[in-house]
Amino acid sequence: MSGDLANLLKLLGDENELLAETALTEIVNSSDSALDETLNSLRNTGNQRFRRRIGIIRSALRTRRGRMRIASALSSGMLPLTDALLYWHLLWYDRDTFESLSKQWNDFLKDAGRHTVPVSFQDCLRYMDEQQFLCYGPQTDPLADMVCLGSVLDRHLGTDFMLCIIAHLLGKYWNFSSEIISSGPVFGIRSSKELYVPDDIWSRRLQPPPELIHVWTDRELSTLIGRTLFLNAAGSNGFRYLRNTGISLLGCDDLDFLPYPCGKEPFSTMH
Repeated sequence: MSGDLANLLKLLGDENELLAETALTEIVNSSDSALDETLNSLRNTGNQRFRRRIGIIRSALRTRRGRMRIASALSSGMLPLTDALLYWHLLWYDRDTFESLSKQWNDFLKDAGRHTVPVSFQDCLRYMDEQQFLCYGPQTDPLADMVCLGSVLDRHLGTDFMLCIIAHLLGKYWNFSSEIISSGPVFGIRSSKELYVPDDIWSRRLQPPPELIHVWTDRELSTLIGRTLFLNAAGSNGFRYLRNTGISLLGCDDLDFLPYPCGKEPFSTMH
């Protein structure tokens, strides 16, 4: 253990909350190789105030490292689209678990064939309609809830591109091919040369000229979800969420170009 870390640990028992919080921040940001071992050895020592702050640091480190693992996976651009949906949700709702969210998603996929096994992609869209999945409407609803997978499955409400993603993956689960396209601000899903749009109860639409259509890749769709979450965090002063989504989009944790306190991570945003 370095002398700097030892001096910071001594401050954890201080009655001055501001001084102790400064020490907490420095310890969490420490690169001392003995940090984890030292914290484990101190968790049952000292006074109650000291032990509580050691517990806060250990919890903050676990949470931060978990978020960084997710951010690293997302920034690689190599995740399958389903995994990207799960990870973006977990980056925003970091108290949810991968296991519970995966179960929610798998239950949704299986439920589509519980009564009648889909025989065409249109059956998948019909199921989405029967379950009353609707496009994002009221501006009072948090935009993040419209792109986080678990929230969309719970509320049956999402952005048009998110509903297209879910329909696309539902069709893929039942071995139907489709692709997500956009023309201007309008998203739709194309299968067997037919175009369907979610904001009109999955009705058929005439396809725009090819030069006006963009076909979205899985990586682009994942980035679109991340950018939506980033903008939502920026608009709601969610500094921790702004950092988490920014790190995931950029693939690095250097966000110093953002204005304070977004570029720097104060301790209050770490846990």
